[in-house]
Amino acid sequence: MTRERKLLIAVAAVSAILVVAGALVFLQQQFLQAQNPASFGWFAYQPLANQVFFGPDTVVLSSSAVWGGVVCAVGVVGLAALLGFVLGRRGRRAAAR
Repeated sequence: MTRERKLLIAVAAVSAILVVAGALVFLQQQFLQAQNPASFGWFAYQPLANQVFFGPDTVVLSSSAVWGGVVCAVGVVGLAALLGFVLGRRGRRAAAR
């Protein structure tokens, strides 16, 4: 096994681990948030004139959920870059024949 092939396998493994870990953290935080809904804010008869109103469909993500999404996205980008590299190298080899 060549050094380049080992490096490609390592990059694929790390990227896949990042995707899985990020997805697990994100989904865990979403599950915990569903179990313990936020209880902040107040209710009034009329909102203030210059205030922004967020309706009932507003989603508030915790910082852990955001980091999980970022880690998952980095893993997906790594896998996409690896796939592009492998396909590009493969096309170059086929053109040389």
